[in-house]
Amino acid sequence: MAQLETIATMDNLERMIDFVLSGSKGVGFSRKEENEIHLACEEILVNIINHAYPELSEPGEVLIRCTRLARKPGIRIEFIDSGVPFNPLNNPDPDTALPVEERPIGGLGLFIVRNVMSSVEYRRTGNQNRLAIEKIAQGEH
Repeated sequence: MAQLETIATMDNLERMIDFVLSGSKGVGFSRKEENEIHLACEEILVNIINHAYPELSEPGEVLIRCTRLARKPGIRIEFIDSGVPFNPLNNPDPDTALPVEERPIGGLGLFIVRNVMSSVEYRRTGNQNRLAIEKIAQGEH
């Protein structure tokens, strides 16, 4: 397992995504799967950066843990923050049949995460949000 703890700011976004992508190297992901991991991590991290710590005058921290799966070729990525409680799995999927101008703002990024990752789990432990995503490599190149 590798982990990175850093301040949750847009200035650190690229560093955080690079950390995750370096952990996914050698697993057997196709280019498409690597792009899906990148997109999911970006959506999750931007949400943490923009919404986890509204009450603080300074940005909060995020801990990212990457673990290779033991039984299948894949990766588990866990995002841990001490921000306001937020379970993204409680949000309903957006109505993608509606024209863009009629859709309410928000929710599309998490919808994408749920659709490109193999699994998404959330739990609140003490004062921490723990969002874990997994991607199983299909090996299609």
